[in-house]
Amino acid sequence: MMSNANLNILIIEDEGIVALDLKNQLQMLGYSVSGILDSGEDAMEKIHELHPDLVLIDIRLKGEMD
Repeated sequence: MMSNANLNILIIEDEGIVALDLKNQLQMLGYSVSGILDSGEDAMEKIHELHPDLVLIDIRLKGEMD
């Protein structure tokens, strides 16, 4: 079983304050946050690059890809 520190989480959220709050809460719980992105296009590139264990995605992102 993996510990929280071994889980790599990527946050996709276009509201900066919400994204930072999520990051801080996850880190306080012992998770590793590999990054915060604010668009679907950027997310697709980083997901293939980083291979995160979990991706938290806002359901309504600004931009072309939602």
